[in-house]
Amino acid sequence: MVPWDAEGLSGTDGWCPVGYCQPGTFLSVSGNKLAGMLTHKEKAMIDLAGEHFKHAGSLDSEAMERFGMTPTRYWQELNRLIRTEAAVAYRPAVVARLNNARQPLVRVASRLSRGA
Repeated sequence: MVPWDAEGLSGTDGWCPVGYCQPGTFLSVSGNKLAGMLTHKEKAMIDLAGEHFKHAGSLDSEAMERFGMTPTRYWQELNRLIRTEAAVAYRPAVVARLNNARQPLVRVASRLSRGA
């Protein structure tokens, strides 16, 4: 469930069209409408994360050029963004890959030491 944006779609409570749901609730909408809720900049951020770069650090410098933000800020914004349904609807494969990369890695050595 996602909140509606404020571009003429939200009701008086700010979450759903007038008359379609109770105040403070979320609506589930189709993937195409969800993807439309992303701003152009947010879509570009996801697209950049989906690109492949030949050299280490190229993505960070490209984020600095395109968005004028530090690499740290870019990754913070991207991590916030990939947790939304709108991002999944826009680029499901890229978001899935990024979410998998966010999962903590289990170290083999720590598993072996516990089992011994």
